[in-house]
Amino acid sequence: MANGNCLVGMQCPKCQSFEPFLIEVTVVVRMHDDGTDAVDADQDWGHESWCCCDTCHFTGRVRDFQSASATP
Repeated sequence: MANGNCLVGMQCPKCQSFEPFLIEVTVVVRMHDDGTDAVDADQDWGHESWCCCDTCHFTGRVRDFQSASATP
């Protein structure tokens, strides 16, 4: 089933999977010497972010996973 939320329009070009994907994101966290606190924060990613299909391991950029046929 096509994605209708955070991954709308995304589909793996190799195996046609709609999810899950590993996506490189930028997030701000509170850093301490012994690690980070869990912080609910916005995650920033875009068309140039690295992306990998967790099903077949095809890798590329988010833009490579954008598909007109994957829109609801």
